[in-house]
Amino acid sequence: MYKVEQNAGSPGQAIRRFRGQEERPVDSQDESFMAFADEVRRTQEHPLVTRNPWLPPFDVLFETRDEVVQHCKEHVARPIVRQDRSGRAALGHGRSGATPRGTGRIFSLLTAVLPRPGSSEVGESDGIVGEESSLWVPEELDRTLTEELDDETSDVRRLSNWPIRRVFVYTDISDFSRFRPGQQVLIVNGLARLARRPDFWKGDPLAERALADLETMLCIGDGYIFVFKDATHGTYFAAHLAALIELLGAKSLLSVEIHFRMGVHVGPVYCFWDLDRNDWNYIGEGINGGQRVMSVIGRETDDVVFISSRVRQDLLASSDEEGPARLILSNTQNRGRRQDKQGNPWRVYELNHANLISDSLRSLKWPAPES
Repeated sequence: MYKVEQNAGSPGQAIRRFRGQEERPVDSQDESFMAFADEVRRTQEHPLVTRNPWLPPFDVLFETRDEVVQHCKEHVARPIVRQDRSGRAALGHGRSGATPRGTGRIFSLLTAVLPRPGSSEVGESDGIVGEESSLWVPEELDRTLTEELDDETSDVRRLSNWPIRRVFVYTDISDFSRFRPGQQVLIVNGLARLARRPDFWKGDPLAERALADLETMLCIGDGYIFVFKDATHGTYFAAHLAALIELLGAKSLLSVEIHFRMGVHVGPVYCFWDLDRNDWNYIGEGINGGQRVMSVIGRETDDVVFISSRVRQDLLASSDEEGPARLILSNTQNRGRRQDKQGNPWRVYELNHANLISDSLRSLKWPAPES
């Protein structure tokens, strides 16, 4: 990674940084850097007025894909993605320059910012616009990054302004505030162990596949949000977890007896790097919709799993040859349209999770302590 300090209208000393090593001056014969430095000099007379205060006050030329990912995570930089009429995606570019011997080009990336107040700039549906940044990539690296944009599991795609689609299973513990703090800790820890311990999911191929699709789980204080890539897996996970809680409760194998509500929704979300968790987190309609589905159940109802109409559409469109989607659909009942707290109607379906209990789950015994 190269960087050029912007000092008093002219670049300062050129520095090259290697991971885990001290910075050192750049060899003046490096063609990529020379093109980079020349382009920076040409723009110093009209410095960028950036609206991302987290970007460092110098221009950066990246050498590797991992450098781009790490830098964007640390500096809250969200590259802009452009799509042509055929749907092909590429990273948006600002300034560009050619290497001295014509061996390639370098590009500054467009990054996401808010429109200026009172300006004529109009953000798209996501409310952001692209701004030229001080982040530069060579042509070959730009192609490498572009190839990852179609992969919704790629860090490059997650960092960009192009949303991904995820399934969210909201699990809320009923009357959680009525438990004492020590009991609340046992409940939250116990729920996490039920979701993650393989012993509780073995023997049922559908449950095993659902658990394998679990991308992450987010504690929300009185429950968890479980995140999946596939609607069938997410819905079956919810049914299995609900049945597991009820079975263990009936056998007095839970440290604290609990009741629950679950809401399942699928939709687009933006990812951001959660520095505290050192993992991805989510913002957008998909994760918000999961909470809305759960909220329309009502606090007077316990031990139920509701799915949104969008989840049901995904299940109907499923082409899984083994038929788990059809199995789930045959155990759902239309509960009509219900309004959330904002007055928005949600068409929801109740899942009869008891009918989906597998033989292996019915014969479940408390597993031996882990070694």
